[in-house]
Amino acid sequence: MIVAGKFEDLNKYINIVLIKLLESQNFCKNVYYLHATPTSGEDIDDTYILLFDSIFPYPFTPDTTEKEKVIINVFFDRFIISNSNPYFKDASLVFIILCSTGTCWKIDSGVRPISIMHEIDTIFNKQRIIGLGEMESLTSDIYVANQKFVGYMMKYKFVDFN
Repeated sequence: MIVAGKFEDLNKYINIVLIKLLESQNFCKNVYYLHATPTSGEDIDDTYILLFDSIFPYPFTPDTTEKEKVIINVFFDRFIISNSNPYFKDASLVFIILCSTGTCWKIDSGVRPISIMHEIDTIFNKQRIIGLGEMESLTSDIYVANQKFVGYMMKYKFVDFN
């Protein structure tokens, strides 16, 4: 679990997480370019175009009629009130990486969802991004949204509060 803080802080924290993702050209290229060599594409001038089109700060499951695309969900989950401080909540930071089951999965270096997972882990694992402490990978599991979109769910927690 991560110490997420007060609910009033969560919007600020999720925005920080989104900004970190959008600052990574490799992450954004893997989301934006659907061809087999996404990181060889030109830099994306305005990565914010991905917000609410491909990157959502809440759980979002695309329709099965959706065109080929990559969907990233980023949100806090599993809030637990701390016994020692009722103003702070423990939570997990969750990333769901969904790719169309067609040609979108295949890239020259392997499979797109795992490349995206690598980029997320590079940005967040063992880093101090939000709140108090260093983030650490908690779990990564396969995630099936529907018959057209499949991927992985990654969860992070905060550790090392020094």
